[in-house]
Amino acid sequence: MRFALAVLFLALLLRAAEPESLPGVIRQRGLYSQDYAGDWRNLPTGDVLARRDPAAIAFQDVVGEEARKSWVGEDEVRISDLALRVRWNGESNKMRTTLFTIRECRRVVIENVAIVQLDPDYRGYETIRIEDCDEVIVRNSYFGGAVQSYHLRLDGCGAALFERIEVAGYDHGELGRRCGGGIFIQNGATGRGGPRDNMITTPNPRVMSWLVIQHCYFHGLAASDGKRRNQDGILVHSPTEGIIFNCVVEDWSETHGDAAMDVGFRRSDLENGFFRIERNIFRRCTLAKSPGDAGHPSNTLLWVNNLFDGAFFGDYHGKWPLHHVHNTYVIRNRQPLYKLWGRNEGPAHLHNCLVYNPGEPAYQVVFQNDRGEPTRFRNLVFDHNAYLMPPPDNWVGGRGATVGGWEVWQTDENQDRHSRMAPPGTVFADFSNGDYRPLPDGPAAGAASPRYLNPEQPWLKVDRDFLGHPRPAKPTAGAFEPGAAEQP
Repeated sequence: MRFALAVLFLALLLRAAEPESLPGVIRQRGLYSQDYAGDWRNLPTGDVLARRDPAAIAFQDVVGEEARKSWVGEDEVRISDLALRVRWNGESNKMRTTLFTIRECRRVVIENVAIVQLDPDYRGYETIRIEDCDEVIVRNSYFGGAVQSYHLRLDGCGAALFERIEVAGYDHGELGRRCGGGIFIQNGATGRGGPRDNMITTPNPRVMSWLVIQHCYFHGLAASDGKRRNQDGILVHSPTEGIIFNCVVEDWSETHGDAAMDVGFRRSDLENGFFRIERNIFRRCTLAKSPGDAGHPSNTLLWVNNLFDGAFFGDYHGKWPLHHVHNTYVIRNRQPLYKLWGRNEGPAHLHNCLVYNPGEPAYQVVFQNDRGEPTRFRNLVFDHNAYLMPPPDNWVGGRGATVGGWEVWQTDENQDRHSRMAPPGTVFADFSNGDYRPLPDGPAAGAASPRYLNPEQPWLKVDRDFLGHPRPAKPTAGAFEPGAAEQP
């Protein structure tokens, strides 16, 4: 009897120590959330699900110095049903012009909040900063305007869910549409070393166990004051487990900002992590990227079933594997598909993808800068892709080694041996209106490998397309299978 009571007491103690389940989140690799595990065929994209009409919101105008607030050591912090337009009197400062700061709390819930930063000179530093908390939920909320850093920043938090979040630029007339960074998840390893050498500078960081970001919309970083700021739509330093699902980033094009999405492993002490980035759309963005020189080789990152329309991919990761599978890339303005920066020691696989260029030939498909080995492009593993474009000037170019055209890339470098190359032509159901479903008798149909239908590593499985249709035994290259259902 005493033994049974002791076991029961221990079970209750352990349960009390665990954070509560994130609503709708399935903490299992391959499932992630109820929406992800469900039927996508009628699931609207993130720009539809998260979009708010600021004109319909009853904002209260406040002075930031008077409205700012902090919470420390609470069991639960709940911020809801709040709509503020903020102006600051003082200059931008990490501590003095961050609106809400939350530290060392067990549970944080932010929902039905709308906050707009009205100062065009980036006086607001961050809108909400959350540090060293066990569980964070942010949903059904709107953030707009220019901040010096990010609207939502988490440092050293244990688990988090973001859903139906809109981050929007604010139109300042002649000054243009300005915005701050969207969501920043700091789970360690850039900047100065912090406690335990994990490069998180907060006093008592948790290691993030799970992260889900879904159904979000980031848009309108289109102008700035000319100063360089690291303002990504989504920035994740060192994920462990989770997904970014069904988000849209568009018009994130200001060169003094940064990437539409930046996700990479940056900590050598975190092992066996797997993070998935699926069913997202990038329109008119500068780039998306995956950095992380220090990440442990046992970690894996998968970009799958995404649509890139006018955004190249930047890569400067270390020894961990990076996978690009069943993505659709639309090349515009002679931009490259892929840019290699820094060390690029780890393998980067690009399989079953569709690359389409309807305009002038690109200078190169793969660009290398002058940092690192001049032949580091050989860490790329490309195959079973469909390239529907005019022949590029070079397949690999820039400031490292040069590889000539398609035939040289295939024969001398043994790349893309099972891929297809064809003129752009008429490829999609309705390209001019953004419907990128390939024609059923086009060159992308059946071009992909079935290896991801049942891969050796089950977490790399890709058995449906962007629209939720099953992938057939002979899949189509790119994010979409041909089908009757229209693209949302």
